[in-house]
Amino acid sequence: MHGNLAEWCSDWWADSYANLSTVDPQGPLAGGNRLLRGGSWYAFEVKWLRSAVRFKYSPAFMAECCGFRAAMDGN
Repeated sequence: MHGNLAEWCSDWWADSYANLSTVDPQGPLAGGNRLLRGGSWYAFEVKWLRSAVRFKYSPAFMAECCGFRAAMDGN
């Protein structure tokens, strides 16, 4: 999904997904930074608008360009 905000993910930051599963990679079990995905209205460069773009930030980071998407599996 792509929207107005970069989205917080529950995953901790990993420098690479190269050695992880290709289906729903989960990242490390712990870390210092959380994963933020996708572009937002605040992006200055086109490369930052892709839904696959990844950023790392402290879980305490707050900005008007970052948010989260509530979702449930329907079960």
